[in-house]
Amino acid sequence: ERATVLCDYLSNTVGFSGGDGDYHHPDNVHLHRVLETRSGLPLSLCAVYLLVARRVGLRASILPLPGHVMLRLHGLRTSRIVDPFHGCRVRSQASLMSYLASHDLGFDPNWFRGASDRSLFLRQVNNLIQTYSERGFPSEIETLLDTLDAAGFGASRKSIGADGVWGSGRSSGPGACMLASHVAMGARVGAGSLVAHCDVGALATVGSGCLLHDVDLPAGVVVPAGVFMHCVPLNEAAAVGAGVAVGADAGGA
Repeated sequence: ERATVLCDYLSNTVGFSGGDGDYHHPDNVHLHRVLETRSGLPLSLCAVYLLVARRVGLRASILPLPGHVMLRLHGLRTSRIVDPFHGCRVRSQASLMSYLASHDLGFDPNWFRGASDRSLFLRQVNNLIQTYSERGFPSEIETLLDTLDAAGFGASRKSIGADGVWGSGRSSGPGACMLASHVAMGARVGAGSLVAHCDVGALATVGSGCLLHDVDLPAGVVVPAGVFMHCVPLNEAAAVGAGVAVGADAGGA
């Protein structure tokens, strides 16, 4: 089967796999470096597999699970889910449900559907911003955000989800990118979203795995575990005082 040949070639012959060193190094995000080092983040590796699959006429899609994307390879009658980060190991839907449960995440059907190229691009940008944040490169973050805004990924794109544009504008789907816009009162920001230079309304809910950059959080906003916050003017004690609920693993810089 062509899917098996593809996995064996890229994983065993070429040697693509997850990195053992600095997981959030920019080299693991930039595809030209991933091709040179044969190592990268799960999304970077899935992108390589996806592009090769398309080139040889094999139907494939990337599943936007929070924290660790997977690749679905389609055959004539069946499909399989594989994990390029771990040697293209086959994953069952049951094992992925267990993964979600272990991170206190419920089932979302969008996570098991192929994501659009646009939403995957925004998610990879989110990854790159996080690597810059951890290394203290604010000018690189600003340049990247300015480029996104100029390219049309700004405030008018408030509801980009894993399956394209959807939602009413009050909430956003997984992998959204909100720049210099307003998150309405009571809105829900989808998992893995990038929210930068935005006004956030009261009682909004931020999804797991989001990146918040230069955002003021008013009373009643819920920030779950696993959210990365950069230039967000609060700490856990201040958040409690202001009425912001912050998860135990929410990070800030």
